[in-house]
Amino acid sequence: MKLRNTLAAAIVLACSPLANASADEGWDWGLTPYLWASSISTDLREDAPPVGNETDFNSIISKIDMGFLGHVEGQGDDFGVFADVVYLSLADSRDGRFAQTDADLDTLVFELAGVWAPGEVRNQGIEVFGGLRHIVVDLNVDIDPNAALLNTWNTGFDQSFSDVMIGARYKGAINDKWGYALRADGSWGDTEGTYSTSIIFAYKTDGGGAWNFGYRYMDTDLAVKTTSVALQLHGPVVGYTFNF
Repeated sequence: MKLRNTLAAAIVLACSPLANASADEGWDWGLTPYLWASSISTDLREDAPPVGNETDFNSIISKIDMGFLGHVEGQGDDFGVFADVVYLSLADSRDGRFAQTDADLDTLVFELAGVWAPGEVRNQGIEVFGGLRHIVVDLNVDIDPNAALLNTWNTGFDQSFSDVMIGARYKGAINDKWGYALRADGSWGDTEGTYSTSIIFAYKTDGGGAWNFGYRYMDTDLAVKTTSVALQLHGPVVGYTFNF
Protein backbone atom coordinates (compact mmCIF):
# COMPACT_ATOMS: atom_id res chain seq x y z
CA MET A 1 0.00 0.00 0.00
CA LYS A 2 2.84 2.39 0.86
CA LEU A 3 4.51 1.83 -2.51
CA ARG A 4 1.22 2.19 -4.42
CA ASN A 5 0.46 5.51 -2.72
CA THR A 6 3.97 6.76 -3.45
CA LEU A 7 3.65 5.66 -7.09
CA ALA A 8 0.38 7.55 -7.49
CA ALA A 9 1.86 10.70 -5.93
CA ALA A 10 4.97 10.44 -8.13
CA ILE A 11 2.92 10.18 -11.33
CA VAL A 12 0.81 13.19 -10.36
CA LEU A 13 3.90 15.22 -9.48
CA ALA A 14 5.71 14.19 -12.67
CA CYS A 15 2.78 15.16 -14.89
CA SER A 16 1.77 18.36 -13.06
CA PRO A 17 4.09 20.65 -15.11
CA LEU A 18 2.02 19.84 -18.20
CA ALA A 19 -0.91 21.71 -16.67
CA ASN A 20 1.00 24.95 -17.24
CA ALA A 21 2.55 24.00 -20.56
CA SER A 22 0.24 26.22 -22.60
CA ALA A 23 1.18 29.22 -20.47
CA ASP A 24 4.92 28.66 -21.01
CA GLU A 25 5.00 29.37 -24.72
CA GLY A 26 8.77 29.85 -24.60
CA TRP A 27 9.34 26.26 -23.42
CA ASP A 28 9.18 22.93 -25.20
CA TRP A 29 7.31 20.19 -23.31
CA GLY A 30 7.26 16.45 -23.83
CA LEU A 31 5.69 13.41 -22.18
CA THR A 32 7.23 9.98 -22.90
CA PRO A 33 5.84 6.65 -21.64
CA TYR A 34 8.35 3.80 -21.99
CA LEU A 35 8.42 0.04 -21.72
CA TRP A 36 11.65 -1.41 -20.30
CA ALA A 37 12.46 -5.08 -21.06
CA SER A 38 14.79 -5.22 -18.08
CA SER A 39 17.15 -7.99 -17.02
CA ILE A 40 17.03 -7.94 -13.23
CA SER A 41 19.60 -9.32 -10.78
CA THR A 42 19.13 -9.03 -7.01
CA ASP A 43 21.80 -10.13 -4.52
CA LEU A 44 20.94 -10.36 -0.81
CA ARG A 45 23.25 -10.35 2.22
CA GLU A 46 21.91 -11.05 5.70
CA ASP A 47 24.31 -10.22 8.56
CA ALA A 48 22.17 -11.90 11.25
CA PRO A 49 20.86 -15.20 9.88
CA PRO A 50 19.57 -17.91 12.23
CA VAL A 51 22.82 -19.86 11.89
CA GLY A 52 26.24 -18.28 11.36
CA ASN A 53 27.38 -14.67 11.23
CA GLU A 54 26.80 -13.74 7.59
CA THR A 55 24.95 -15.27 4.65
CA ASP A 56 25.07 -14.24 0.98
CA PHE A 57 22.35 -15.15 -1.52
CA ASN A 58 23.37 -14.33 -5.08
CA SER A 59 20.64 -13.72 -7.66
CA ILE A 60 17.62 -14.34 -5.43
CA ILE A 61 15.80 -12.67 -8.31
CA SER A 62 17.33 -13.13 -11.75
CA LYS A 63 15.03 -12.81 -14.73
CA ILE A 64 13.82 -10.62 -17.56
CA ASP A 65 10.62 -8.69 -16.91
CA MET A 66 8.73 -5.69 -18.25
CA GLY A 67 8.88 -2.41 -16.38
CA PHE A 68 7.07 0.90 -16.85
CA LEU A 69 8.89 4.21 -17.26
CA GLY A 70 7.44 7.67 -17.59
CA HIS A 71 9.43 10.81 -18.48
CA VAL A 72 8.10 14.38 -18.55
CA GLU A 73 10.31 17.33 -19.43
CA GLY A 74 10.16 21.05 -20.07
CA GLN A 75 13.05 22.87 -21.77
CA GLY A 76 13.73 26.54 -22.27
CA ASP A 77 16.72 28.21 -23.90
CA ASP A 78 19.11 27.81 -20.95
CA PHE A 79 17.22 25.91 -18.26
CA GLY A 80 14.76 23.05 -17.98
CA VAL A 81 13.22 20.51 -15.63
CA PHE A 82 12.39 16.81 -15.90
CA ALA A 83 10.81 14.01 -13.87
CA ASP A 84 11.18 10.25 -14.28
CA VAL A 85 9.10 7.41 -12.83
CA VAL A 86 10.22 3.75 -13.01
CA TYR A 87 8.03 0.93 -11.65
CA LEU A 88 8.77 -2.81 -11.50
CA SER A 89 6.88 -5.62 -9.76
CA LEU A 90 8.12 -9.21 -9.94
CA ALA A 91 8.67 -12.50 -8.14
CA ASP A 92 11.13 -15.37 -8.54
CA SER A 93 12.07 -18.73 -6.98
CA ARG A 94 15.64 -20.01 -6.94
CA ASP A 95 17.12 -23.38 -5.98
CA GLY A 96 20.54 -22.82 -4.43
CA ARG A 97 23.20 -25.15 -3.11
CA PHE A 98 22.24 -24.60 0.51
CA ALA A 99 18.69 -23.22 0.35
CA GLN A 100 15.67 -22.42 -1.80
CA THR A 101 14.52 -18.79 -1.94
CA ASP A 102 11.13 -17.34 -2.85
CA ALA A 103 11.30 -13.58 -3.37
CA ASP A 104 8.82 -10.81 -4.17
CA LEU A 105 10.07 -7.36 -5.17
CA ASP A 106 8.21 -4.10 -5.87
CA THR A 107 10.41 -1.16 -6.84
CA LEU A 108 9.60 2.48 -7.55
CA VAL A 109 12.24 5.00 -8.63
CA PHE A 110 11.24 8.66 -8.89
CA GLU A 111 13.59 11.40 -10.12
CA LEU A 112 13.07 15.17 -10.21
CA ALA A 113 15.81 17.44 -11.53
CA GLY A 114 16.63 20.85 -12.88
CA VAL A 115 18.65 21.15 -16.10
CA TRP A 116 21.24 23.69 -17.23
CA ALA A 117 21.67 23.74 -21.02
CA PRO A 118 24.42 26.20 -22.06
CA GLY A 119 24.39 25.28 -25.76
CA GLU A 120 23.40 27.76 -28.45
CA VAL A 121 20.80 25.38 -29.96
CA ARG A 122 17.93 24.16 -27.80
CA ASN A 123 17.91 20.39 -27.14
CA GLN A 124 21.40 19.93 -28.56
CA GLY A 125 24.82 19.73 -26.94
CA ILE A 126 25.96 19.11 -23.38
CA GLU A 127 23.52 19.52 -20.46
CA VAL A 128 24.09 19.24 -16.70
CA PHE A 129 21.34 18.33 -14.23
CA GLY A 130 20.85 17.90 -10.51
CA GLY A 131 18.00 17.03 -8.19
CA LEU A 132 16.46 14.25 -6.12
CA ARG A 133 16.20 10.50 -6.64
CA HIS A 134 13.68 8.71 -4.40
CA ILE A 135 13.58 4.89 -4.30
CA VAL A 136 10.88 2.78 -2.63
CA VAL A 137 11.59 -0.95 -2.27
CA ASP A 138 9.26 -3.61 -0.89
CA LEU A 139 11.26 -6.86 -0.70
CA ASN A 140 10.08 -10.09 0.90
CA VAL A 141 12.25 -13.23 0.85
CA ASP A 142 11.44 -16.69 2.25
CA ILE A 143 14.56 -18.83 2.69
CA ASP A 144 14.12 -22.61 3.07
CA PRO A 145 17.46 -24.30 3.99
CA ASN A 146 18.12 -27.66 2.39
CA ALA A 147 19.27 -29.00 5.75
CA ALA A 148 16.30 -30.77 7.36
CA LEU A 149 17.11 -29.52 10.88
CA LEU A 150 16.89 -25.82 9.92
CA ASN A 151 13.60 -23.95 9.78
CA THR A 152 12.39 -21.66 7.01
CA TRP A 153 13.04 -18.01 7.80
CA ASN A 154 11.98 -14.69 6.32
CA THR A 155 13.84 -11.47 5.61
CA GLY A 156 13.42 -8.26 3.61
CA PHE A 157 12.16 -4.73 4.12
CA ASP A 158 9.67 -2.10 2.99
CA GLN A 159 11.69 1.10 2.93
CA SER A 160 12.18 4.36 1.04
CA PHE A 161 15.55 5.95 0.23
CA SER A 162 16.24 9.54 -0.83
CA ASP A 163 19.43 10.62 -2.63
CA VAL A 164 20.91 13.78 -4.07
CA MET A 165 21.41 13.20 -7.80
CA ILE A 166 23.85 14.83 -10.23
CA GLY A 167 24.53 13.96 -13.84
CA ALA A 168 25.09 15.06 -17.41
CA ARG A 169 23.78 14.21 -20.84
CA TYR A 170 24.60 14.99 -24.45
CA LYS A 171 22.00 15.46 -27.18
CA GLY A 172 22.96 15.29 -30.83
CA ALA A 173 21.33 15.20 -34.28
CA ILE A 174 22.15 12.58 -36.91
CA ASN A 175 19.92 14.12 -39.59
CA ASP A 176 16.54 15.87 -39.85
CA LYS A 177 14.70 12.77 -38.60
CA TRP A 178 17.10 11.04 -36.23
CA GLY A 179 18.69 12.22 -33.00
CA TYR A 180 20.29 10.69 -29.92
CA ALA A 181 20.85 11.35 -26.21
CA LEU A 182 23.60 9.98 -23.94
CA ARG A 183 23.08 10.19 -20.16
CA ALA A 184 25.10 9.29 -17.06
CA ASP A 185 24.36 10.12 -13.42
CA GLY A 186 24.92 9.11 -9.83
CA SER A 187 23.14 9.71 -6.53
CA TRP A 188 24.15 9.39 -2.90
CA GLY A 189 22.41 9.74 0.45
CA ASP A 190 20.19 7.06 1.97
CA THR A 191 21.45 4.47 -0.55
CA GLU A 192 25.00 3.16 -0.66
CA GLY A 193 25.21 4.72 -4.13
CA THR A 194 22.97 4.56 -7.21
CA TYR A 195 24.25 4.85 -10.78
CA SER A 196 22.42 5.09 -14.09
CA THR A 197 23.41 5.33 -17.75
CA SER A 198 21.41 5.27 -20.97
CA ILE A 199 21.59 5.81 -24.71
CA ILE A 200 18.39 6.73 -26.56
CA PHE A 201 17.82 7.21 -30.30
CA ALA A 202 14.81 9.30 -31.36
CA TYR A 203 12.97 9.20 -34.69
CA LYS A 204 10.75 12.21 -35.38
CA THR A 205 7.31 11.46 -36.81
CA ASP A 206 5.22 13.61 -39.14
CA GLY A 207 2.76 14.21 -36.29
CA GLY A 208 5.33 16.14 -34.27
CA GLY A 209 6.18 13.38 -31.81
CA ALA A 210 9.07 10.93 -31.78
CA TRP A 211 9.71 7.21 -31.34
CA ASN A 212 12.47 6.41 -28.86
CA PHE A 213 14.67 3.29 -28.85
CA GLY A 214 17.63 2.61 -26.62
CA TYR A 215 19.24 0.90 -23.67
CA ARG A 216 19.27 1.76 -19.95
CA TYR A 217 21.35 0.51 -17.01
CA MET A 218 20.81 1.16 -13.29
CA ASP A 219 22.72 -0.17 -10.27
CA THR A 220 21.90 0.51 -6.61
CA ASP A 221 22.99 -0.80 -3.20
CA LEU A 222 20.43 -0.62 -0.38
CA ALA A 223 20.85 -1.47 3.30
CA VAL A 224 18.38 -1.61 6.20
CA LYS A 225 19.65 -2.82 9.59
CA THR A 226 21.16 -6.28 8.99
CA THR A 227 19.85 -6.72 5.43
CA SER A 228 21.55 -5.35 2.32
CA VAL A 229 20.49 -5.72 -1.31
CA ALA A 230 22.35 -5.07 -4.56
CA LEU A 231 19.92 -4.43 -7.41
CA GLN A 232 20.91 -4.24 -11.08
CA LEU A 233 18.52 -3.38 -13.92
CA HIS A 234 19.53 -3.26 -17.57
CA GLY A 235 17.88 -3.78 -20.92
CA PRO A 236 16.32 -2.19 -24.02
CA VAL A 237 13.65 0.52 -23.78
CA VAL A 238 11.07 1.71 -26.30
CA GLY A 239 8.70 4.66 -25.99
CA TYR A 240 6.94 7.51 -27.74
CA THR A 241 7.25 11.22 -27.00
CA PHE A 242 4.15 13.44 -27.15
CA ASN A 243 5.26 17.04 -27.63
CA PHE A 244 3.26 20.03 -26.42
